[in-house]
Amino acid sequence: MARVLALVVVLSSLLCGCRSPEPRSPEVVREKALEPPEPSIFDRLPLDARQRGALGDLLSRVRRDLEVYDQARLALLDQIVVDVRAGAFDRAKLDPLVERAIVEYERATPHLVRFANQVHAILSPTQRQQLVALWDDDRREMSDEERQAKEEEELTRVLDLTGSQKTRLVTPLLGIYLEYYGPIGDARKAWGEAKSAFQSDTFDAARLRFFTALPLRTLARAIFDASETVLSVLEPNQRETLAVTIESEWRD
Repeated sequence: MARVLALVVVLSSLLCGCRSPEPRSPEVVREKALEPPEPSIFDRLPLDARQRGALGDLLSRVRRDLEVYDQARLALLDQIVVDVRAGAFDRAKLDPLVERAIVEYERATPHLVRFANQVHAILSPTQRQQLVALWDDDRREMSDEERQAKEEEELTRVLDLTGSQKTRLVTPLLGIYLEYYGPIGDARKAWGEAKSAFQSDTFDAARLRFFTALPLRTLARAIFDASETVLSVLEPNQRETLAVTIESEWRD
């Protein structure tokens, strides 16, 4: 179960550029949203003034390059919020929004490839390793069992699941995980390959599956199939907290 829930939260976080939500009342979520944002991964990287200025310029440019995709992403998020509060996804409304977001992401891929290559060129070999270490955070040395236990602990906190709710989710989520086992594994492998390649001197994002060959539509189906299953067991107060979290934190 933890692996499927991890896919839901992690991929959603990556695509939305969000921080991980925690189970809080809607009021606390809104208060937290007023706090200063957490440092970005580049803010945490030791850079000299020239590098920081160059990266700032790159980030400004890529945000402009992704404006159309971002509009599609936000439209999708707006519908997700409505459906989370309702307790079920309206696929007739969601599916076209998902497709539009994927199409715009695919159109923006050349910009992302250029951005990744330019970031690689700016950083020294040591800084590239440091950046990958920041991506990996504290999970690098974990065994599969330790990682799964940590994911389950985090996700129980994220969704504030009771023991009864987790029990009801085990069988359907396991079925979804097995159904999408291949694409999920391919995506994880592609991300690992990208991180490894980034640390080499011959890095070229255009040659990596993570940038050019992810099965985005299949992964989107996996996310929504699993999310729909989770929504079906959440209480109204849990759904409201999740909806407010998306509104407050997932739009950046």
